Amino acid sequence: METINSNISVENNCYANYLENITRYISIYTYLFYLIVGNIGVPFKILFFLQKPVRTCPCSIYIIAATISDFITINNIPIFTLLSSLYSSKTWIRIITIRPSLPITINEDLIISQASIRMCKILNYLHMWSTDISIHFLLFASINRYFTGLKKLKRRINTQLKYLFCVYTNSIKISLGSCIIWAFISLHHYFNFTVISNFCMPKHYTLWAVWIFDVHCIIPSMSIIILNILTIINVQKRSSSFYRQSGTDKRRVFNVRQQRQNSCYNRSTRHRIERQLTLMIITETIGTILTTLPYAVYVMYRALRVENEKSVESEAREDLIEQSIRLTMYFEPSCGFYFYLFTLTTLRKRLVRILLNKIRRF
Repeated sequence: METINSNISVENNCYANYLENITRYISIYTYLFYLIVGNIGVPFKILFFLQKPVRTCPCSIYIIAATISDFITINNIPIFTLLSSLYSSKTWIRIITIRPSLPITINEDLIISQASIRMCKILNYLHMWSTDISIHFLLFASINRYFTGLKKLKRRINTQLKYLFCVYTNSIKISLGSCIIWAFISLHHYFNFTVISNFCMPKHYTLWAVWIFDVHCIIPSMSIIILNILTIINVQKRSSSFYRQSGTDKRRVFNVRQQRQNSCYNRSTRHRIERQLTLMIITETIGTILTTLPYAVYVMYRALRVENEKSVESEAREDLIEQSIRLTMYFEPSCGFYFYLFTLTTLRKRLVRILLNKIRRF
């Protein structure tokens, strides 16, 4: 009987080691993909929105700010996690991130603990700050798209909000102010995170899970979804009213054609840019929500679940599931530009034209 039990435990340990190796290799290759693809796509996205006449749109400021925060996100925890997975035997990597499989000697215990706690706090503080301001910049861009699509402003508060979010200089002030404000708001993450049993984790896991689920995901996501739906309705109303007014008689049709010819820039280039920005914001919103919602739901599920004694096999299985869900958070920050490039024809054509012009100058 003891022999059978020992064989079963050996098989469970082998299966747990197998799952840990799968988790490690998935983490290595996925983070490596995100770092390569993201560090190429993010600069191209910023350069695209710095070109004329796109950079004159206030919405472009919010997109550039969100892209810079995405750059911080993909070059923060993914780099150190990749290094700790590739060079787990190096002492300087052990100081940056401690993994449970690394043995700690008595002489190195104090040094590694202090350094790891410090790095744990800094890395998670930067991660929470960059991800929070990124999704809030998308919220500001959605507000900009909503008020830009309105035909008439019937309320005074709408006029004030449009002036606040749809003016170029104000968009720069809002972006800089949001970065500073959220840097102070996110300080509680720095004091909350620490190293417990060689894991970097929050001291108050439930409060952190509520923050992730509500403040980081649900509240801004629902606000962005509502604004995007209202923006689509406003665009459809403006298009239908335009065609209904232009089809009443031939004289009005002739006058509309004359107005189109007299305001070629406003009716063609500017209109296409504004419409393309609206489509990009809606697309980026969908991608952000689909990649952040699974991890927020999982974190809340872990906070509400009652922990029981688990076997080595079940712990390895949960680590694999958690790591796979966590990896989805970095998909949109690193691959968002390529997704827009292949789905939005105007963006692709304009980017190719800009690159060809740059090449011809050289």
